[in-house]
Amino acid sequence: MFKATFLLSAGLFLLPDAVFSWGTHYLVMDRSLEHPSMNYVSAEVMSESLESFVVREKHGLKILFDDFAKWEEGRNSKRFRKIEFRPEQASVLEFLRAARLNPKTNFSEVERILPGQDLRSGNVSAKDVSPYLLDTTELPAKFRSSKGKKVRIRSVLRTFVDEPDWGMDHSLWGFEEYGYGKQAYGKPEGEGSKAPFHMQFQNESWILRLFAPEVVEGGMILDRIELCSRLSDLAKKTGHPYWSARFASWAAHYVQDIGQPYHSKAVPDAGIFYYIDYVFSSKETKKEKKARATQLVANRHFLYEDFVSFGLIQSYVQPGDANRSLIGFLTSEFDSFPVNVSFRDLVSFVGENASSHAFEINRSIVSTFPAEYTMNPNYDLEKELGTKMKEIFPKLDPEKSKHLLQETGKDFALTGSATRSILNSLLKD
Repeated sequence: MFKATFLLSAGLFLLPDAVFSWGTHYLVMDRSLEHPSMNYVSAEVMSESLESFVVREKHGLKILFDDFAKWEEGRNSKRFRKIEFRPEQASVLEFLRAARLNPKTNFSEVERILPGQDLRSGNVSAKDVSPYLLDTTELPAKFRSSKGKKVRIRSVLRTFVDEPDWGMDHSLWGFEEYGYGKQAYGKPEGEGSKAPFHMQFQNESWILRLFAPEVVEGGMILDRIELCSRLSDLAKKTGHPYWSARFASWAAHYVQDIGQPYHSKAVPDAGIFYYIDYVFSSKETKKEKKARATQLVANRHFLYEDFVSFGLIQSYVQPGDANRSLIGFLTSEFDSFPVNVSFRDLVSFVGENASSHAFEINRSIVSTFPAEYTMNPNYDLEKELGTKMKEIFPKLDPEKSKHLLQETGKDFALTGSATRSILNSLLKD
């Protein structure tokens, strides 16, 4: 009974409702590509629709999805049900069905315009690209069409590294035929619905492993990386360099996600005694603890995202020492980063290092930012996402900001190295 009670409450308690990783994946990607090993991404490829790729490679996709099913079955996945890809019905919808992605997903042929470039050159609205994309003054999302044009691989990678956040992983729990099972954490609709595909808590305490194994085992980042990598490889081998790069950018997205400490550690400042106290609390106290912890973690998570996004955007618009440091971190090599390892080992290494850094980055955020944002459970930063940093940043203590920047450097070095590792394994000849 005790275990059952804990299982019912743990999934509701551990996570913020909304799920964002590096709020500006495209800038993390673009700066990571400035590393000397990535010179090949300056090559140009012809833009191509997903429909064209799927129809032309329908027989190869049939084999790919069959082999992916064998891979899932071989690892005894509890969150997989094979869906046959039917070559005779080859289409984007059939592709989404076999890949077990949201059937309403749109795949535009666009290029994302970088901060500092002429944003007025955008001729495709963010909402036409994805209903989940926000286009604000602080966090611009401007696009121009690439249909029928050649584009640089670098542009493909930075544009579509954010694509897994644009709808394909949203609201999948109602599709019983997909076989994802019961949602381990997050909410069934909205941003929180994609949590198990973008968060992985593989390094939690024994108490969670014992009483809430679904929290530790419920993440599907590795599944997504494996599928996207197989798609990228097929596209490369069959003469579709545009889609090879675009699929590779999806794989890189999930690797970048696991490199974000708040995506690798459920509650960064919660120890064993915190969980024990939670388990033995009354129902009402549990509810209060859950609400408080969820909101505080969410606010700190978003502060970190805003801090990073503000710095990266400024690195294009108004370069300075601080944002130059961010660029340097993303192009540096993480200490003892593994070479030529399996995707499983890559995810394990990145997740372990990100989660082990979660406590320190969380402590630095609490120390750096005013308590009204970090310690007030009645404040919801998500409602002002992206708008506060310009106001807050000039008022921060310089020494504390410097320390947070240094701690960010550890996460960025890890994420940049992981990004290049998976891209090189898929795209580099």
